[in-house]
Amino acid sequence: MNRWRLRRVSARSLIYGGALLLVCQAAFPFFWMVSTSFKPPAEVFAQPPGFIPQEPTWDNFHRLFTTTHFLVYFRNSVIVCGLTVLLTWRLVLPEPTASPGIVTLVARRSPA
Repeated sequence: MNRWRLRRVSARSLIYGGALLLVCQAAFPFFWMVSTSFKPPAEVFAQPPGFIPQEPTWDNFHRLFTTTHFLVYFRNSVIVCGLTVLLTWRLVLPEPTASPGIVTLVARRSPA
């Protein structure tokens, strides 16, 4: 392997290794949250903590839907998120009749 190819392979290895490290750093909290949702309360607070539940249970999900107003809170979040997106689109995206210069500029740049 020549020097140029070795340098390119080592540079790509560093980039992919760094990307893999960032993906693991971002994904670990999600996997921990999912793992904890299947643990019974005694196992959640056990020392040392374990990643894989010893006795997986659905009781946490049952309690979520029966003793809390989760669906109401979730619906409210979806409404607020949806209205925020719609309002942002309305404020950011101009109307074609209000700004014909922008529409003309976009039309000139688009490939025919």
